[in-house]
Amino acid sequence: MSDSDESIDPDLQVLTPEEMLRHGMLLVGWKEKQLKRKSKKRWDKWCNLFAADFGARPHVLCQIWEDLQTTDVAEAYLQPAERNLDHFLYTMHFLKAYPTEKQRQNKWHICDRILRDTGWLIAGKIAAMKIFKIVWLDTEDDIWVGSVDGTHIKSWEPTHDKYPKDRTAFSFKHHSSGFNCEIALSLKESKIIWINGPFKAGTNDIKMFTSEGGLADKLRETGQRVIADHGYKGHDDAISRPNSLDSAEVSKFKNRARSRHEAVNGLLKHFKCTDSSGFRHGIEKFSICFEASAVVTQYRMELGEPLFEI
Repeated sequence: MSDSDESIDPDLQVLTPEEMLRHGMLLVGWKEKQLKRKSKKRWDKWCNLFAADFGARPHVLCQIWEDLQTTDVAEAYLQPAERNLDHFLYTMHFLKAYPTEKQRQNKWHICDRILRDTGWLIAGKIAAMKIFKIVWLDTEDDIWVGSVDGTHIKSWEPTHDKYPKDRTAFSFKHHSSGFNCEIALSLKESKIIWINGPFKAGTNDIKMFTSEGGLADKLRETGQRVIADHGYKGHDDAISRPNSLDSAEVSKFKNRARSRHEAVNGLLKHFKCTDSSGFRHGIEKFSICFEASAVVTQYRMELGEPLFEI
């Protein structure tokens, strides 16, 4: 960003990775004199320790922090009065570790109401950045646009108006209640190009795919196709599944595409709010956490952690 751009917003806070690292590590209890010991090996160590608490390395969070203050997306824009770096890092720690409110209070020594209100506010703004971070690629020259798969996330048992359990929320993968989310990944770039959901776990992959305004409609609109597993049946005009008639080269390509997709699912579940430990809040708040985790994952892939090529 140029000096002229910065002068437009006098409240803009732009940090270097070193400043972000220092702020975060002091926040979790490290001492200033410990952080002054510098070398390339120690820098990697500090960055890994930082990511263990905040979900991404310092340079990634620097870019997210700046984008929240400069974005044109109204839902994602962080107002000057909301620009508290501590609160931003508390939120990132919440997404990464998904602690209870008492655990957060014990760690940060802050009022639970402040942690709760600012946490959901900032998480919602990070999630809102999906508008410009998770977008469909313009690849009209190639009908093969990406791979698609659903991922199940375990949750606490939701309430039901009539029955003690909501059967539509049951996940056969986890043998408990949960959510199902649809993710499409570009075949050519390290880029998430589509997310849909969350749905209750009783909604299988093909139901998500064919939901109103879903990926099936998008592929029909663009005339493109995706690679998927055996769970996606009955839509051969839009989906290519494993096929015994495939040549060895095609079979290998499809296998690598699906393996690459699983790698992204793993990156998303790097955040404990979207792993299999059990989400405590409802589906509306899970949507915020899932979308925020997808946005941060996209930043990570763009800023030094790309996927392997197919």
